[in-house]
Amino acid sequence: MQRVLVYIGLVSIIFSQDFRPSNLSTLSKTQILFNWPQVPNADSYVLTITDLSTGLSDTIIDSFRLSIYSDLTWGKSYRWQVCGNNENDIIYCFDSLYFSISNLPNNFPNNISLIELNENEYTPGLNLIDFRDIGFSAALDKNGEPIWFSEVDENVKFCVIQMLPNGNMTGTGWEGQFYNSGYEVELNGEIVFDTPIDGLHHDFIKTSTGTYFGLFKVFATLPSPPECAGCEEMILWRGDKVIEFDQDGNTIWEWNIFDHIPIEEYNPYDASHWNGTYLDWSHTNSIYYDEIENTIYLSIRNISRIIKIDYETGEIIWSLGDPNFMLDPDFTNEINNSRQHNAIKIENGNILFFDNGTHISPQYSRCVEVEIDEEIPSAVVVWEYVLPNYMFTSSNAECDRLENGHTLISTGSSGNLLEINGNDEIVWHVNVKLNNALVKIMRNERIPNLYPSAFSILIHELTGEIADPRVVVDSTYVVEMTVINHGWINDTFSLYIDNLENEDIFIDSIFVPANSTATIGINLLGIELTSPMIDFTLFSENAPDNPLFTEFRIACGESISNCIGCMDPEALNYNPDAVIPDSCDYLNFIDDSVLGSNGFSLGSNFPNPFNPTTTIRFNIPVETLPRHSAGKHTVSLHIYDITGRLVESLIDGRIESGQHEIIWNARNVASGVYFIKLSNKSQTKTQKVIYLR
Repeated sequence: MQRVLVYIGLVSIIFSQDFRPSNLSTLSKTQILFNWPQVPNADSYVLTITDLSTGLSDTIIDSFRLSIYSDLTWGKSYRWQVCGNNENDIIYCFDSLYFSISNLPNNFPNNISLIELNENEYTPGLNLIDFRDIGFSAALDKNGEPIWFSEVDENVKFCVIQMLPNGNMTGTGWEGQFYNSGYEVELNGEIVFDTPIDGLHHDFIKTSTGTYFGLFKVFATLPSPPECAGCEEMILWRGDKVIEFDQDGNTIWEWNIFDHIPIEEYNPYDASHWNGTYLDWSHTNSIYYDEIENTIYLSIRNISRIIKIDYETGEIIWSLGDPNFMLDPDFTNEINNSRQHNAIKIENGNILFFDNGTHISPQYSRCVEVEIDEEIPSAVVVWEYVLPNYMFTSSNAECDRLENGHTLISTGSSGNLLEINGNDEIVWHVNVKLNNALVKIMRNERIPNLYPSAFSILIHELTGEIADPRVVVDSTYVVEMTVINHGWINDTFSLYIDNLENEDIFIDSIFVPANSTATIGINLLGIELTSPMIDFTLFSENAPDNPLFTEFRIACGESISNCIGCMDPEALNYNPDAVIPDSCDYLNFIDDSVLGSNGFSLGSNFPNPFNPTTTIRFNIPVETLPRHSAGKHTVSLHIYDITGRLVESLIDGRIESGQHEIIWNARNVASGVYFIKLSNKSQTKTQKVIYLR
């Protein structure tokens, strides 16, 4: 694993990545995760959020480096600032940063009614839903207030399917009136995965191993059924194909319905309603992957069937549904489902789905839980919740079982969201309209907040200054850190340390339950340190693409005041007491990183840290130059502080090709972290240096 440090505006990556939301960002959510760097010597933080339109501020006091705040308003701009406190005294304040909350889309439902709310029984959290027909997805709070909406590419109507542990979402994209692609998108709408083929139909999910399953249309020319009046002898049938992709978009598994279900098992209604182009035979609308059993469940709408598939063989283990559309039913007892949607396996092993009841008389829709016994075999309805007649929906909709046993229901075209408790009582009911038109809701999920993965790390006994954080070690040489899992999913965190080649070397890992903390101790003597500057990277198993960086300098305690230094007896500055390595000085020292290069390069300065002088070596390559240049190149060599302010210009003009060295004397600046920047017309090289008085 390798990480490349990128310096933007010459501000350390620690600071550029640890501030969230980033400066001047525009957000499509009102629940914001604030994140900031650790302040040395701070025991708490004061986060101040100011509404720029009114000047009114809200203040939050937090012990950690992260806070989730929800009381913001659509269409407003804000300033935020964090100060570090020690025993209630402010010791350092970061510069103010700014962000804006976008306006809601013009076609966002503007008539959301809270019909019922039992505060004591409502399962806490947000409702992640889709407004597929009007082009986006959203999160509503318990009062029906919008907290987030999807802002994906303007040509994509995003229908959310699931929230992932990394905080991204999977879903389907509509183009015009039809499904086309499956996506994984970040909360800000950035697309991180797009199915490499078109023709996706209804469902797209991601597994814990990082693969994706999608439903895709597949066609075959086959004999027309008798009910297809006026059809030619051979017509086009449309079925479904399940495709599994790896993270690079390669197909790693396929399952084609034409290979496993005979076409004699069709619904005469669909044959008699042939659209003149193709017979919509199967119309599968959901896929569920059971990672423990390694099986797949499909809901096949048009033949009113749910099937269980063995992933290894592709064989159908059983089929559940209307026996009128089966040649050889697996279960003798009927469950009387018709045109169902979104079948899932719930925690007790039963199958839960939304039964639309489209082709039964009288029509009614319901949530159904079925217990399957594969040995007998038998399929028994153990629970159902029948919706009122006005909530009947002939298509779409979903039932989802919450951890507390409640059931969350979206009612498709009737535009209702319900939460039902264990006694089948409505504890929450919202109705969604755009003006006076009901808004179709196909998918639903209850999430605690928008941030399943949110974490921070606190270095114990961090002292010094913000530009020069340090940890003073005693004779044990142990540095302790607290890892805080602010997310609502258990996580395992792995700690790595940077070496000189910017490679991440694994140190240790620790499991931290959701909303919990854990302490990890690092023995520096067990690590192959290359300098007293420590660069740690913390990776989350849930969100490995969003690591947290932390950096500090080791200082020696009073009992071991000479523990850092050059450990090479042949060096001029050899320290026989050193146990933590530092740079060494040699007679006629040559920086191989510069002199061994024919390219434009900036070598490591020495010594580093330094007081008050350090030698900078660099190479300017020999290149073909215009005659008037007289063999010289236009080069700048500047020193910047950690805020990006120019401190000193060592070179700003034309110099000859070849290897050079220059001494910087920093006696007129404060101690801290600085950046050496070497630039020509086309390239830039940067090195970090530390001045210690």
